[in-house]
Amino acid sequence: LIVLVLMLMNPGYVFYEHPFFRFVWQKNGEWVYDEENMPFPNVTLSTDVGLGNFEPEQIYGLHQCYFSLGLFTLEALLLLAQHGLSKIAAQKDEVLLPVVARNQD
Repeated sequence: LIVLVLMLMNPGYVFYEHPFFRFVWQKNGEWVYDEENMPFPNVTLSTDVGLGNFEPEQIYGLHQCYFSLGLFTLEALLLLAQHGLSKIAAQKDEVLLPVVARNQD
């Protein structure tokens, strides 16, 4: 049930936060970037780097990357919802952390 809820929420979030297809279009044979309406994605920057140091192409590329990552997450959730947890993923008697298991003995 949780996977299905996440699966339904994920596309809405991804399309709302990173709609890269709205930020670029072709005009007179050249790509034009919508610099006014293209927000900077939430990333951590060092103190000596500002938003002015980035070109519109770089910001657009970040939105493209985050959009793709969001869709890949959706695909993983779809597979998890369809097939469930695999028996191969973790056996009942398998020791996942052998170092911790040895220290408990």
